[in-house]
This record gives sequence, structure tokens and C-alpha cells, in this order.
Amino acid sequence: MGLLIFIAALALAGLQVFVYYGDLPATLATHFTVGGTPNGWMSREVFVAFYFGILLVILGSFVGVGALLEKKIGPHLVNIPNKQYWLAPERAAETMKTLRQWMYAVGAFCAVFIIALYQMLIELNTSEKAPVLDEHAFLWGMGFFLAVMAVFTVGLLRRFRRPDPVA
Repeated sequence: MGLLIFIAALALAGLQVFVYYGDLPATLATHFTVGGTPNGWMSREVFVAFYFGILLVILGSFVGVGALLEKKIGPHLVNIPNKQYWLAPERAAETMKTLRQWMYAVGAFCAVFIIALYQMLIELNTSEKAPVLDEHAFLWGMGFFLAVMAVFTVGLLRRFRRPDPVA
């Protein structure tokens, strides 16, 4: 599953670059002040390289750690609530599988967020108007990202709470 997420995200980003590359200006606005005015630029080639570099690092981290959880990472490196209970021999395999799936899901969500941010930059730089960041759209997107990450975190904490003892 992790490899599929990795390939799908890179394929989506590749398609995005393929579709828009010819329309991108030679220099793109990539960093903005609080007012949305650009104050940092990249060449088209560096923009694309940076884009794929970020995706590879993010996806590689989540997919790589997720894959290693069941194979190489020992319980001493895992930090979850009620660790002794969930990593007991009779539950350890299922716990590691759950953590791996969580890593893949969070990695996929981060990849989608990055792809969406780059789409915003692409649209901004291919517009007929001067590039000015729509701060409201950016802040709503960032707020949505943080809210989903909070839901992931709460879900993980709830998943690893200690079950009530049988009465």
C-alpha cells in the first residue's frame, strides 16, 4: 500500500508538471510577504526540482518509516500511549500494522496537501495578473491541513488507549 501511495502521488505531481510546464514563466514567485506580495523567486527548473524533492522527502519519510515499523524498528523506538500494553508480544504485530497504515495515510494526506499548494503556486504564476498570494485561501488550506492532522492525532491516541478491564 505504501509503495502505491508513493507512486500515485509522484504520478499526480508528474502529470501536473507535464500539463503546466510549458505555461510556467521562466521565473516563478514562490515566497510571499504577509500581504501576499512575492519576495522570493525560483527558476522554472528549480521550482520543479524543489517540488519533486519535497515530495520525495515527505513520502520517503512516511512510507520508509511505515515499511520499517514491522521489519526493523524495535519497540524501544516506538512511542505510543500505553506502550507496554500495545507492544506486548500478543499485540505487537497488529500494533505495528496499525502504525504502518497510519504512517501511510498521513504521508498520503501530506502529499495531497503539497500537490495542492504547488497547484496554487502554478495558478498564481500562470495568471494574467501580477502574482499575489490569496492569503485567505492559503490560510483556509493551512487550517484544513492542521485540523485533519489533529483528527489523525486524536484518532491515533484513541486507538491506543488502554481498553477497560473486563468486569
